[in-house]
Amino acid sequence: MNKRAAKTLKAAAKNYKEKVRQPVVVEFQEEHLNVIIRALEVYQRLRLGQVDYALSEAFDHCIDYEDRRACHKFIRDTLFKDPDLGGHLDASWGIYNQEKVGDATLGYEVQKTLRRYKAFKRNDGWADYTRDFDTPHSHTGVPLPVVQGAIEHKDFKIPKRLWKKLDATLNVDYAGDWNDIWKSIDKAMPKLPRGEKSEVYSDSGEWYIKVYSPIKPKELEESF
Repeated sequence: MNKRAAKTLKAAAKNYKEKVRQPVVVEFQEEHLNVIIRALEVYQRLRLGQVDYALSEAFDHCIDYEDRRACHKFIRDTLFKDPDLGGHLDASWGIYNQEKVGDATLGYEVQKTLRRYKAFKRNDGWADYTRDFDTPHSHTGVPLPVVQGAIEHKDFKIPKRLWKKLDATLNVDYAGDWNDIWKSIDKAMPKLPRGEKSEVYSDSGEWYIKVYSPIKPKELEESF
């Protein structure tokens, strides 16, 4: 095999490893996740050049402002000499600038996934508008972590008077008139919470709507 062909195969293998999921199963307790999220926050801040923020995050006690800024200046002057930062102490790299921050971007993707999981669990499956509920995306090409058992949806029973219609139109490979079905559901369930997407499904002869990332209504109704 010539060098060019070997180089091409090596690049293809690397690309395959980056884009194809190769999961490693590790079990954590909830308490572990808090430590992981915090550690990733400190690491990201350091790689971005936000040393003072990293120090504040890393320690439980309050660090004197002047002491924190002195540490920040020393580390910045020692490790962050890139002229692109312009010599400004408070200038920092963006989290997606992988050329400068390295695998801090990957750490950010892991952290966002874990924070989203904890946010939904804390909010009993309801979504909210805070950043903890943001949908993570892979900018590194590495598949995002998957939290087994994560619940990011709510299920709502469709009124029984629509079941016969659903049975007749959807039980044959789900090939019914979806526009008509959703019009009927919207009319029968005007207070159904909205979310990223919804799907209709049957379970033990009963019909439900699964709403993903549902926004919690101000006044909850027991029936929809």
